[in-house]
Amino acid sequence: MGLSRKILLITIGILAISLLVSSMLNVISFRSKYTDALLTGSFGIGYSIESLLTELLALGLPLDSLSGMDNKLVEVVEKNSHIAYAGVTDELGVVLFHSDESLIGYHFTDPVAQKILKEKSPIWQIYDRFDGERYYDVSIPLFDHDEDYVGVVRLGFLSSIVDQKVEEAIAQIIINVLVTFVVIALLLNLFLRRSVIDPVKQLSGYAESIAKGKFDSKTAIRSKDEIGRLSYSLHEMGGILQKQIVELKQSGRELEQRIEMRTQELADINQDLKKSNAGLSEALEREKELSDALRNSEERFRMLFEKSKATMLTIDPGSGGILAANHAAEIYYGYSVDQLLSMNIGDINVLTDAEISREMDLAKREERNHFYFQHALASGEIRDVEVHSGPIDWGGKQVLYSIIHDITDRKKAEAELDRIAHYDSLTGLPNRLLKSDRLNQAIVRA
Repeated sequence: MGLSRKILLITIGILAISLLVSSMLNVISFRSKYTDALLTGSFGIGYSIESLLTELLALGLPLDSLSGMDNKLVEVVEKNSHIAYAGVTDELGVVLFHSDESLIGYHFTDPVAQKILKEKSPIWQIYDRFDGERYYDVSIPLFDHDEDYVGVVRLGFLSSIVDQKVEEAIAQIIINVLVTFVVIALLLNLFLRRSVIDPVKQLSGYAESIAKGKFDSKTAIRSKDEIGRLSYSLHEMGGILQKQIVELKQSGRELEQRIEMRTQELADINQDLKKSNAGLSEALEREKELSDALRNSEERFRMLFEKSKATMLTIDPGSGGILAANHAAEIYYGYSVDQLLSMNIGDINVLTDAEISREMDLAKREERNHFYFQHALASGEIRDVEVHSGPIDWGGKQVLYSIIHDITDRKKAEAELDRIAHYDSLTGLPNRLLKSDRLNQAIVRA
């Protein structure tokens, strides 16, 4: 179902409900007003009869002696088409005069009659009479010249008269409502079509054009209401979308160019990587060979270090800590290997820490590799040693590799030879050679 039909059906439904409610209220109002009009007319007729009877009673005539009243009541019924009956009863409810002669002398004892006699004031009430009909009954009390209550004037009209009139009114209202409904529906349909449906169709078509990428189409809506503002917003949106699509296409072309350039760069990089991988494979192979050779070299060095008869130590040049000691060092110093590894070179070298640090620095910088020291053994004996020391790489760290030779006996022999050369063997006094040496030394110092 299209939007136009939906709007029209909803509007017609609301209109129909409104007219129906309005018609019902009009019918209720009409019935009430029409009933009031008939009651007012009936009271008017009743008061005219009551006025006539009051004048006669004022002359001192008894109520039941008034002749000709039956004809008067018949005349009232004949002249007023809505009046169904008219009668006069005494204070006990006995009919004295009536438009229907058959009811003269009838004694009314029903609740309606009893209420009339009790109220003694003008009233109206719904009366379901003995003949099976429903009436609107109007009652007006009668008083004589002494203001004594003497009877009642009663008139009635059928309720079916009101119903018939209401039905006629309903028929007329229905006709009026239908005509009004059709006219309003046509006018409303025309108004909705021009103001809402046709503009909405234009906007729908324009939105479909935008969805298909046709941004050149426009709508003819120029109103300043919500639909006009919606049309303006759609046009603005179409312009923005068109601009963004152009920018996206341009960005897409630039992106394609960048992708092509990047693809070429990646291809070049891939080619370089292939070459690098080939070189890397060769380098890894060479590194493996070097690693194997180094491992073999380290293994040979460890075997030479441990099996050598010469005393050997490796020392940390920074702290002076002994990092490794071979079996020959264990025998020479009198300490176990574990004890040596827990010691510092200062524990066996008699020099001060500052002197030891200076000598190790010379060895580390390879300015000297040949040293003479005095080392203390575990027994407390001090021995003269000749040390050959230099830097090597030890587990990725530079350390001092030292070979120690005991020269104590050699030093003693050299001292003895010097004594023999410069002192007389019998007297123990310096000889000429010593004097000549001392003289030369003095000359040099001078």
